[in-house]
Parts: sequence; structure tokens; C-alpha cells
Amino acid sequence: MGVSSDVIDLFEGNTVYSPVQQTKLVQALARMNGTADRGHFVKFAVLARNGNVAFFRARQAEMYANLHKEVTPVERFVGVGTNAATRLSNGTVVFCFPLDYLAWTEDNARLAESLDRQVSALPDVRGERNPHCWGYQPACTEGARRFRLEGAGSPEGDFHLTRL
Repeated sequence: MGVSSDVIDLFEGNTVYSPVQQTKLVQALARMNGTADRGHFVKFAVLARNGNVAFFRARQAEMYANLHKEVTPVERFVGVGTNAATRLSNGTVVFCFPLDYLAWTEDNARLAESLDRQVSALPDVRGERNPHCWGYQPACTEGARRFRLEGAGSPEGDFHLTRL
């Protein structure tokens, strides 16, 4: 998978992950045959500092594996600021967030704006310049309205508010 031994040691030594979560994360990445730079995701996952984040990262890896298998092949993992995302063969950057619902708050608005700026600054993004997000849907009308008004899209637009 292209993960350095130092990163493997850090991941194995991160006790916030249960053995089950570590196994799920590694198995999900292993299912992504042909995807480059899977080590980027492991480096990102090593930073988990509590059990909730470890659970989130393991589920996120499973969502990326499902995207790769069920929707479209993932070309590679890319670092986007302090986040990990995937890039498809057409150059589109996709984030997977294992959330049932996402409420539109000032913090989430700032995060969406930051991710959009960082993705737009990536040198090798071709085609669509807006990031795609999979795995959540707005929890409120305001969230759905803001996704459309602020250019982040709608289910028909740039952001895919769809469960995997």
C-alpha cells in the first residue's frame, strides 16, 4: 500500500484505535487496489487523539473503499490542508464524511470555504474545481439553502449529499 514503516509503527502504537478499528481501516484501504498514496490517509489517521475520531477515521476509510468499488475508481489520496481526500481519474477531489446529517453552522461554513480554497489551489486538479463531499445530507433547510447559494452545490450540483 506504500505506507512507510515509521507511519505503520505510529498507527499501530496509537492506542485510541481499538484492534477492530485498526483492522477495519487497513482492510478498507487494502480493498482499494490501484489507488496510489494510501499512505497519505494512514498519516492522517495517525493523528486521531480520541476514540470518537478513531471511529470516524475507520468509517471514513470504509466509505472511501465503497466509493472506489461501487461508484468510481479512486486514483489517489491527496492531502488537503490537515485533511485527507481522494482524487478521481477525471481530477475531481472527493471527501467522505461519515455523518448522518450535517447542520450548517458558522464553523461548518468556514470549513467548507477552507476546503474549497485548498482544493482550488491544488496544482493537479483538472475539470471541476469544487470539492465533492459524500456521505451526509443537510440537517436543516438553512444548510441546504447555503449549499446552493454559496456555490457548494446541491444534490444535482457540486456537492453530492448522498450516502454510500
